Amino acid sequence: MAQAQLPLPKPEVMETCLRGLADQVALLGNVPVMNDATVLQQIMRTLTNIQTGMEAMEARIDTRMDAKLAAMEARINTRFDAIDNRISESETRIERRLDVMDHNTVARFYNWDVKAPEQRLEKLKTSMNVFPDGFPETLGQLSSLSVARTDALLAAYGLPIIGNIASKRKSLRQFLGAIMARMDN
Repeated sequence: MAQAQLPLPKPEVMETCLRGLADQVALLGNVPVMNDATVLQQIMRTLTNIQTGMEAMEARIDTRMDAKLAAMEARINTRFDAIDNRISESETRIERRLDVMDHNTVARFYNWDVKAPEQRLEKLKTSMNVFPDGFPETLGQLSSLSVARTDALLAAYGLPIIGNIASKRKSLRQFLGAIMARMDN
């Protein structure tokens, strides 16, 4: 039996291929290698520049945020101060009203027992916590107040100014608590 003839290597082709391989291996020195110090230094400089830029950006953001937070805090503090002022003013008004109510309650209780013209009246305070000018000292003086003085007292106490002089005096007398008084006017 005859064996089929297999192709044989050609030495001249092998020589050409090996020379080509040797030439290509010699060129490997031209390829930039990652371990090359110059390339690594460039990469490190780039990374350092990126890090420096990020730190600068972070500092600018921090500065902006600090400024915005300070402005917000100032606005909040201003608003809280305004609220505190309003609360203080409200407390003052409430305290004043309570003082007026306390004083006027005691005065009305005292005036409730006034029956004779010569008996002294206890003064009531206005809503502004003051005694009005021209307050009558006695029940007799109250019953002889002029129209103008009666109207002024009614206005000072925030009462309506309506009717004739007798009805105005009666309104004032009732407001002062002297309701038990038996007066002609």
